[in-house]
Amino acid sequence: MAPTNIDAEERDREIDNAGQLKILSVIITSILGEKNASDIDALLAQVNSRLDENKIHLKIDAGVETLQELILSQAADSRQDFSAKLDDWVKSYNQLEAETTTGLAQKDGRHGPNIARSLMSASGDPATVWGDDVDMQLVLKDVIANTADKEFVFASNQTYILKPTPIAAAEVEKEFTNPVANLKNQIQPVVDKCRNETKVRLLIPVSSDQIHWHLFVIGISYGRITGAALLDSAKSKVLQKQPAYHNAQLVVSELNHDGKIKVKPVSTGRHEVDYTSMDYVVQTALNGLNMEARKNEENNEIRWAGNSHDLRAAIIGKIAQATPAIQEMIKKFGLFAKREKEVDVARIGALLARNPGTNK
Repeated sequence: MAPTNIDAEERDREIDNAGQLKILSVIITSILGEKNASDIDALLAQVNSRLDENKIHLKIDAGVETLQELILSQAADSRQDFSAKLDDWVKSYNQLEAETTTGLAQKDGRHGPNIARSLMSASGDPATVWGDDVDMQLVLKDVIANTADKEFVFASNQTYILKPTPIAAAEVEKEFTNPVANLKNQIQPVVDKCRNETKVRLLIPVSSDQIHWHLFVIGISYGRITGAALLDSAKSKVLQKQPAYHNAQLVVSELNHDGKIKVKPVSTGRHEVDYTSMDYVVQTALNGLNMEARKNEENNEIRWAGNSHDLRAAIIGKIAQATPAIQEMIKKFGLFAKREKEVDVARIGALLARNPGTNK
């Protein structure tokens, strides 16, 4: 029988490669769907062989993050040379190990396990870890527009959430990520599909180094961008000087082939705790959807959360609902109580020292 609780020694024990790959398998399958499970397993088998060949023990969170992104990217586009990209990733991971004895993850405390991995491995506190794009996709997967589907139709006067993407990359990610090019490639097909539509609004969660999140808002009418804004939930007086803003402006100018549309910088100052920037971007995006989409009651806990503790509790609850495997791991490690509903959000709130029943 699986233990209902684990002691401190077990919580702190490092996960071996098989465990790390199992967690990646569950998370990536949760995002891409069971129909892709065999392809994901095949990719992870290649990763496992490469880890063995190079005697790599997956223990640096920043390296696991980039591997996760590499597998997601390959699963979405099998035309890429996965073997060559794995070679590049191995070099990058070895560089991380060489930087310090503990690697980038410990040089900067923000690089730790994401919320989903902390739930499944009991490493890190899901209440305080930085959320990344995988967490974002698990939370928003029922509302993210499937722009890869050629049959997907955009309609006038409607708002769509696109999948999260980097807008500014850290050094460790630059071999895999060209933020401006990736954003353009994501937005251009939408612009092309909207040549006969007006007042289409895109909400794109964008990250700098998988740490700080913004919401990139774009308006489209008749195949052109007519307005754009970069929202920051922090109290930033220098948003226009940040690489994220610079790249957002580049994307808009290059897509429109002129510099007439200026990206509006908007700092709301809503988040008081650094690690909650992803949470507030999720909340803002959900509240920005059209009224019909906001009728989805599954997202109400997130939409209505009035403070960072309540919001993180709701985020954890939604991630835990994403897949039975995550729920099983939560039960195994004794983190949350289980009732008739998928997840007891009030119990999650208690973990975060919130007062149950504050969200009515």
